[in-house]
Amino acid sequence: MGEADRAAAGEVIAHAVKLMRDTEEESENRLLGALSIDAIARSSPDFTLLATGLLFSGSEQARALGARSAPASPELFRVVASDPSPRVRAALASRTTELPDDIAVSLANDPHAHVRHASRSQANEAPR
Repeated sequence: MGEADRAAAGEVIAHAVKLMRDTEEESENRLLGALSIDAIARSSPDFTLLATGLLFSGSEQARALGARSAPASPELFRVVASDPSPRVRAALASRTTELPDDIAVSLANDPHAHVRHASRSQANEAPR
């Protein structure tokens, strides 16, 4: 990634952070900010860690984006697997092949159908 690309990504991230701080109840700005951060994080290995910050958001949509793409240790996977939002757990379940066995089993047996479905779908798509 060139210096110009890094500078452009930095500007996008700065604007995304401002959007995520929007305090208006009905605002879509927080989601737009989270989507921007997720897109930058997926665009280059240099920015992958940015997705981890989404896991700290008060927005379940932002946490779900982070759960789907943030690099994580087994311990961080365990914390995300206990998120109160089924949307976040389903996003994590879509990464079944990366999860420690105990977490994959827990998500496959989650009380919410969306989480179980995400877990089964990923398991069925995994190479054998």
